[in-house]
Amino acid sequence: MTGLDEGIRSTCTYVGASQLKELTKRTTFIRVQEQHNDWFENE
Repeated sequence: MTGLDEGIRSTCTYVGASQLKELTKRTTFIRVQEQHNDWFENE
């Protein structure tokens, strides 16, 4: 789970949250139903 830990730490740093509790106050979470990335579609 180090990858998840590092991702959360990076996110907190990015939004300026010094504690995990602050993360919900400094961000807006959205639920993504489907994700389509067409970056590599033409290769």
